Amino acid sequence: RTLLSNALQSGSENIFQLLLEKYGVETVIRSNSEEDSSTSLRAPKEVMQDVVLDLLEANDGYGKIDIYGVDDDSPLLWAAKHRKEGVLRLLLDIQWTDSIDVNPRDGDGRTPLSYAAASGEIGIMRALLESKEMEVDVNSKDNSGFTPLHWASQNGETDILELLLRHPKTDVNARNNKGRTALSLAAENGRTKTIKALLKEEDIDIVSKDDSGSTTKDWALKSGDFSIIGLL
Repeated sequence: RTLLSNALQSGSENIFQLLLEKYGVETVIRSNSEEDSSTSLRAPKEVMQDVVLDLLEANDGYGKIDIYGVDDDSPLLWAAKHRKEGVLRLLLDIQWTDSIDVNPRDGDGRTPLSYAAASGEIGIMRALLESKEMEVDVNSKDNSGFTPLHWASQNGETDILELLLRHPKTDVNARNNKGRTALSLAAENGRTKTIKALLKEEDIDIVSKDDSGSTTKDWALKSGDFSIIGLL
């Protein structure tokens, strides 16, 4: 562990500043292990934007800041999961020699875009979709086969869903591991506004059956919301 990791572990900006002043950048950034030349930006409880900024500005060749990571160790994933839009934007704005992976996956196969879609964090969603140097996979599937569109549809996050639908590569008829589409999930959960947004898509499929043999209308019937049945 490094002095830096201990400072981030505590979530204290003051501790971080004191470490920089007392020991200098090299000592704070440098790992105690010769084999570990990377420094993690992820804090398990809280990450303050000012700490991240100071870290990025102070890192002057003393060690590679690990923005790539694996699984839950990815700072981008951490920021998306914990709804830290400011931190996520800072990470995306860094000028690196290598491109940042904006599609890291955790143990469930979920990406930052997936978490933003499910939680309704439209600011994070915009930041990821608008990344000019890095292309976000809008159709990335998690271990259950859910795309970001599935999550937004199931949870009734219509603003997020409409943002995804404006992306030219979004597959409106993507199926999860059970053959379910975003539309069928919206019907099952009574998401009327979301259904109306999906039905505006010219190539939306409303008649195909999932792996259980159910259509979108079947799921609407199961939900008991007859106003939705009328839309279909």
